[in-house]
Amino acid sequence: MVRLVIASNIAGKDPLLQKRPEPLFYALPDHVPLRASLVVRTEFSPEDLDETIKLFQDLIRIDTTNPPGNEGKAAEYLKMHFDSNGIDCEVLGEPGRENVIAKIRGQREKPRLLFESHTDVVPAAGVGTWTHPPFSAEIEDQWIYGRGAWDDKFDVAVQAMSLILLKRRNVKLNGTLLYAAVADEEGSGSGAAWLTRKMPEKVTAEYVVGEGGAPPIQLGKQKVYWITTGEKGLAWFKLTAKGALSLNHIRCLF
Repeated sequence: MVRLVIASNIAGKDPLLQKRPEPLFYALPDHVPLRASLVVRTEFSPEDLDETIKLFQDLIRIDTTNPPGNEGKAAEYLKMHFDSNGIDCEVLGEPGRENVIAKIRGQREKPRLLFESHTDVVPAAGVGTWTHPPFSAEIEDQWIYGRGAWDDKFDVAVQAMSLILLKRRNVKLNGTLLYAAVADEEGSGSGAAWLTRKMPEKVTAEYVVGEGGAPPIQLGKQKVYWITTGEKGLAWFKLTAKGALSLNHIRCLF
């Protein structure tokens, strides 16, 4: 198996990755689950991996720093690849900050699995301290360097190529495979909000594979994968207290 280590270079080093001395392989997974009991398997070649690397590098080289974003450029680039492979695809959203969605229809409409990622990146601070320019996507010692390499153009590229290769091989899925690379994840989340409010039917799915979670951990002889079952939310409360104020004793109840 060919290995490629994907990394992001933040001010020359990424302290998170320093804790992971073993190479992390996450390019072209060899299966796409559509339900717990169903696994579709196919083989991927070194040429497929090379194509994925090029797609990944090209995406890093598209500057989608948020703000201002300009994610529409990445969306159009991905659409070009989906269109050339006969995959249903649309670019939707606010002008200049569009999302890209795609679909591979299976033998049934459900279950639906959504590959979700985002195309915007945070600003590249301290550029003078970077080993490689932030939008160069240069490869050194099997590491790809660039802003967004880790968060989140890696997922954008790998998930897109998974759809492309499944389509090329005419793999028959039992359910529907959806793809959404959204804008503005690093800011207000307006890209995903636009889709879920205006066209929810295009991204509604029973299962989602996204940026969350973490690399697998080894527990004894077992490799354990993290699965996110929920997300924290934010709820604002206004509390009004009535009565005499005691400077010596204030009780708060939450």
